[in-house]
Amino acid sequence: MQINLIKEANELLFVSGFDYAFCGGFGIELFLNRSIRKHSDIDVSAYWQDRDNIILFMQSLGWNVYEMCGGGIAHHISDVNNQIRARETSSVSKMDATL
Repeated sequence: MQINLIKEANELLFVSGFDYAFCGGFGIELFLNRSIRKHSDIDVSAYWQDRDNIILFMQSLGWNVYEMCGGGIAHHISDVNNQIRARETSSVSKMDATL
């Protein structure tokens, strides 16, 4: 498992004070306590009302933040104030694992 990547993400999010959970591929691997495949992203679930503040927090630290819009389409979030359509259709945000 790419444990260093998860540790870094967990330490980063923990100090933010937001409630969150890892989901997706890494979430499954954490649950199973074994590696299944290599990952290039981290799926994080959080409360919707914290979404914009989490995105701004992550971006302030140099992370690229994406949201899944369905059909395998990922939208890079560059401005949280200009996400009206995405707000209505997205469910989970993704954080790019590369800084």
